Amino acid sequence: MKILYIDDKPEIRTLLGQYLKSWGYDALGASDGETGWRLIWEHRPSIVITDWVMPDLEGPALCRRIREAGFTEYTYIIMLTARRDDVVAGMEAGADDFIGKPFNKEELKVRIKAAERIVSLERELACTNLGLQEKNHRLEESEEQLRQMAHFDKLTGLPNRLLFFERLERAVVESKRSGDNFGLLFVDLDAFKAVNDNHGHKTGDALLVMAGQRMSGCARASDTVARMGGDEFCVIVRGAKSFDGPTTVAEKIISVLSQPFDISGITCRIGASVGISIYPDDGDAVELLMTHADKAMYEAKRGGKNCWRRWKPDFLETDEGVLL
Repeated sequence: MKILYIDDKPEIRTLLGQYLKSWGYDALGASDGETGWRLIWEHRPSIVITDWVMPDLEGPALCRRIREAGFTEYTYIIMLTARRDDVVAGMEAGADDFIGKPFNKEELKVRIKAAERIVSLERELACTNLGLQEKNHRLEESEEQLRQMAHFDKLTGLPNRLLFFERLERAVVESKRSGDNFGLLFVDLDAFKAVNDNHGHKTGDALLVMAGQRMSGCARASDTVARMGGDEFCVIVRGAKSFDGPTTVAEKIISVLSQPFDISGITCRIGASVGISIYPDDGDAVELLMTHADKAMYEAKRGGKNCWRRWKPDFLETDEGVLL
């Protein structure tokens, strides 16, 4: 263990150096506080034994510098003083222990041994704390991964059904309080099955990812674009003052999804049928909004696909298995 001793009296430094080296310590000495401070920065001793009264930088001021430096490993400070009334001021400055002058060799040895044990315990505690921090960091990472798995679609990274319905419920609650409308878009990809059948699921999965990215680019940060499963997506358009807001988003989605997709040299073309329902005009509950947006989407398919429809009460029941 490395120990620095600081005293302006040569005879004291000689004694301290002899004692410490005979006890097996890696000892180095300084004749004044400023030199001692430089050696502390260069060698980072575990224990510092310093005199109180020294030229340039006295013991208490040196203690404060050490404490304010915030070294990673704790530095144990033993103050040498001939005056008992200096003890309180020394401790307040940051000293851990003191030895009266003239000092007794055996007392010095015992106090250094005690300091050595405390420094070792401080290091063990620091290692334990570091281990706990690492475990907490790994736990936070695991929790974030679980949250991602629970709330986000593994393939596209978009919110999944669970998170979507949580946000839809929240949108209903907030809209009831504020009086604002919002739009719900139910998006079904046209001709996606043909891509899967002709080019395989790997190409189909890549297309779903790209389609999700394109749709996200049509929405604002306050909106939600979610993958519900398969080739179905839903969009919550917040703060819709009129029907124009959801309509604009729907038209953007239809436009961007109509553009060809280049996937590993394969050009794929799809479209999008979009059903729209507006809160609260087309439903004041989650289930009703979803049902009406879904019916409107199938009406868009009946109308030729690659278009949008807003729900109307006179929409007929549609055989969902026929329109792909």
